[in-house]
Parts: sequence; C-alpha cells; structure tokens
Amino acid sequence: MSSLHVCQIECGQKRVSEGIGEHFKIETDYDGTIRANVDGKWEPLQPVFISAQTGQGKNYFVENVLVPYVRELNYRKNTKQRVLILSNRLALRQQIKNRLKGTEDSDEEEAKFYPYRDCADVMTYQSILHCEQMLKKRQSKAQSRYIYIICDEAHFFTSDAMFNPHTSKILEAIVRLFQDAVRVYMSATPYECLEYIIKYEREYHSRLNFNRPQEKDKSIPMAFYHFQRDYSYLDVKVYSAIGELYGQMIESVNQKREKWLVFIDDIEKCRAVKKDLEGYAEGKGSPLVVVDGDSKTEKVFAVDASSKANPSYCSMVLNERFDKNTFVLITTSVLDNGVNLTGINNIVVSDMERVKCLQMLGRARVSDADDRKTLYVQRFDCPYVQKRIDSFQTQKTAYHNYRLAYGELPDTLQSRGYDEYRFLDKYYNGGTLDWINAKHWFGRPMDKPTELYLNEIAKSLLDRRTRQYQLILDEMIEESPQAGMEQQEKKRVGQKYLEYQLFWFGKVYCVDDDITFADKDKAKKTFVAFLESYADNVTQIVGEAGKTKFSREFTQLYDAAFGRADRNKNRIYSITKMKSLL
Repeated sequence: MSSLHVCQIECGQKRVSEGIGEHFKIETDYDGTIRANVDGKWEPLQPVFISAQTGQGKNYFVENVLVPYVRELNYRKNTKQRVLILSNRLALRQQIKNRLKGTEDSDEEEAKFYPYRDCADVMTYQSILHCEQMLKKRQSKAQSRYIYIICDEAHFFTSDAMFNPHTSKILEAIVRLFQDAVRVYMSATPYECLEYIIKYEREYHSRLNFNRPQEKDKSIPMAFYHFQRDYSYLDVKVYSAIGELYGQMIESVNQKREKWLVFIDDIEKCRAVKKDLEGYAEGKGSPLVVVDGDSKTEKVFAVDASSKANPSYCSMVLNERFDKNTFVLITTSVLDNGVNLTGINNIVVSDMERVKCLQMLGRARVSDADDRKTLYVQRFDCPYVQKRIDSFQTQKTAYHNYRLAYGELPDTLQSRGYDEYRFLDKYYNGGTLDWINAKHWFGRPMDKPTELYLNEIAKSLLDRRTRQYQLILDEMIEESPQAGMEQQEKKRVGQKYLEYQLFWFGKVYCVDDDITFADKDKAKKTFVAFLESYADNVTQIVGEAGKTKFSREFTQLYDAAFGRADRNKNRIYSITKMKSLL
C-alpha cells in the first residue's frame, strides 16, 4: 500500500505487546473524548492494523493488556467505558468468552453480548447489523461508550465475502458507528482485506467532511504494525489426493498416538473421507473404530457448521484441545479462523488460497521451541481450477442479472419490471441450487426486508480472482503431458503453483517430501506383492465385505504406485475399472 495510506511500524519477531509498547494508551479529555494529534498515541482518526502470525500474542495483548488498561482508566477517570471485541466465528467467540471468564453461552442467536466484568463485550461480526440502534445509543453516552473496537481475524471481510452477502455492510457499519473509538483490526493474513479496510475508512472520512473540503483529505494514514513470520517449526510434505495419506495417518495414530487436523472444503467430503479412512484402516487390520461390547470409540471425528451443539465439539473448543479419544479431526472452515487447538502433530490443508491455508495452519498452536509439526500441502490440477473458475462465472452472472433487474445496468431490450420478475423467479422461486446460492450472494436490509443488495467486496473480488485463476489454469495447461514425455513428468501438472504455495511458508520443493512421487519403485513393488498374495495363495474374495476390502486396498496401492486413474478422487475402483487398469 502507498505510504499515503499506511504508516508501517516494523516490529520484527517480538511479541505483540512488546511491539506495540505504550502506543495504545490514549489521552482523554474530562468528558471522555479521546484527544487527537497526540504523538505516539492511538486515536479514532487513525485506524490501527496489527499484522502478526498466529500464536504471536494478538489476543493476549487485547485480553491481558488492553482490557485491564481500560478497567484502570475507568477507575482513574470515574467512567464506564468499554472494549468491544468482534469475532467472525461462533467457535472463536466462545473461546474468547471463555478466556475472559464471561457468562456461560446459552447458544441462542448471534446478536448477543458477552460481558467481561465492567469493561469488555464479545460479539460476532454478524451481530453488528442486528444491533445498530443499540450501538448508536451506546456511543451517544460519552462516559460509558466503547473506546476500543477490536476487529479480530479482520480478513473476515474478504475471506467470507464470497458466501456472506453482508461483509461489506458490516465493515461500513463498523467505520460509521465507531468514528469516536479507536478501531483496531487484527489478522495474520492481511493480504486482501487491508486494501478494502483502508478504502472504507477513507471513503467514510470523505463523506463525513463532504462540506469541508479543507478537511476531506486529512485522514491520518493507518498505523500498520508488522511482525515477522517464522515457519521454521514446520516440516512440509506434498500430496495430490487425500487417499495417499491414509496409510500414514493410520500408522501415526495407532503406533505413535499422533493427532491430525484435516481441512476439507465441504461437508459431504468430510463425511466421505471419515468413512473411507475408517474403512481403509479396517481393511488393513488396524481399525480406527474400537468396539467394546455395546460401546464404540471412534478415533476420527468430522465436524462442520452444524456441529456447534455437539458435546464433543463444544468440549474441544472450550478446552482448546482434542478429546482423549479423538486423534483425527476432519473439519470444514468452521474452524479455520482464530480457534486455538493444542497438541496437534499434523495439519492437512486442501485449498488454493493463501489466506485460507495460513489460517488453517494457525489453528494448530505451537507450544514451545521444540514443538515441530508436519504440514501437508495439496497439489492441484486443471479440473479443480476450472471448477473454481466456473463457480466464479456463475456468481458473476447472478450479480449481472441483479444489476439488470434493479436498474444498475442499462437494458434497452426488456423492461425493468420484467427483469426483476425474472430475477426473483430464478433465484428465489427456481431450482434448489439457485435458492441456496442466493442466500449467500444477496442480503436484505434490516429496515427494508423486501429489498435486496449484493456484497460490493465480493463483486470486486470476483473479477480479480477470475483473472488470477485463469492465469493459473493457463500455466497448468502448459504443464500438461505432451507426446513422448516420461510417465513421471506427465503427472507434474500444478508443479509451478505448488512451488508458489510452498513459498508462503518459506519452503522449497523437494521430491523426497512429495508423497505422490517419492519412492515410486517401492510403491510399485508393494502393489505387485499385494496382487501376488492373492494369486500365489489362490485366495478367494468372499462376499461384499471381501470385495469392499480388496477394492479399497487395490485403489490405495494403485494410486500410490501409478497415480489416480479416476477424476473422482474419493471413488473406490470398481471390478471393471480394476480390470482395465491391470
């Protein structure tokens, strides 16, 4: 960003509290107003961004330095001013509330405050739009208003924009409602969100001073505290399909008692991976489901957004660690922001976006200098990238139809009324998928629920990401197999983007760490030995259970030796498919 918009403060690898020093200690007037233009002190005119790696002490600073300071300030000034902490996930809000020792969560609706004694509240970003009037009333009381607004995991405004139609409205509301408070944005991944936060901050400042040209451009550049990242604790390995990891996962769980955190991009895949992993373990004679009489212990646990009422899930969030019988947690993005989990040895990520991968990694907290973790990064291919581009185009088409329907684009062929009817008929009366997508793409104002709006941040991101993914796809097409290539080289599609992904963590590619390609001769010999064990012993495959066991093991060993031979990466090969492969 331009130095006109950002004043960057380099903090090295210090802890956040040490890097910030006493800049947060504001100067106030007798009526509680925060003074402006005080050197080296935070103030409402200058938004603050804390960019630090997960585990570097952002939340510690807020909970153990800033909140006690406000309590002390209230005591000295005889005021009742507060800190408002905003989080982007229910699970994260729960962990913050637990650490602050607030009231018990009854898990009612999101629009609820969780107080910490007399000086802090915790709520979700989604609650802002529900509580605007109450927040306006609170801010009108100088002696008891919010003087610090903590926007935790601030990448929420962009990372959630594609499926949450409200993120732009929420960001605008924060800037508008809390102009008299110090707005502090925090994230380990500011790469996309920083631009939009600065844009909304400056635009509102300009509107505020529209009739005062001399004040219009006097907003102070954002104070950006930059803390260096350190991923030296990571050992990074590469895989192409989750099935390649099953054998290693089973061995590490049953022999080494290691913990795995596995991120999968949708609910159904989470469940499918859990089922396949347990089935593969059963076929190997090393089960991950232990049956003892009438009781059953599952070492694999799959969670998603609907799991918030599950006792095991709530226990993990509360205690910030796996339950004693859970060794593999398979989860969607419900856990990919801010939630702490300790004692994890292995993290599997399966997304192409930098922000998401770094946030997923950040869920496994490092306990000390000797705590090493293994990160598994996925290599992607052309069909995956094309599917992402297609989904972007579908969303762009919906936004275009919205702008036609509501007069934002000129349309000389059809009347506005007809277009609006057609839009509503497609996205709100039509197919199930259109209706589900519409919930994520279009929001309704709280005061005018019959109207619709789209997410301006998402609209901007769509154009950018479509171009980015098209460039990635073009690069992968260039890597695609050509006639005469060696078989080994034919499978290296996605190699260039993979090396870019490894750069995020300060790593370089090494074939020895590539599970897809490393030690192929050994994998081939293992596959042949598996076939020979049936042929030499004239072993019969009996019943459906026997067929399933053979098919699972055949699929896993074949993929390890020769690579995936089915576009569906989770499908077990059929008898017909196995014959054709042989």
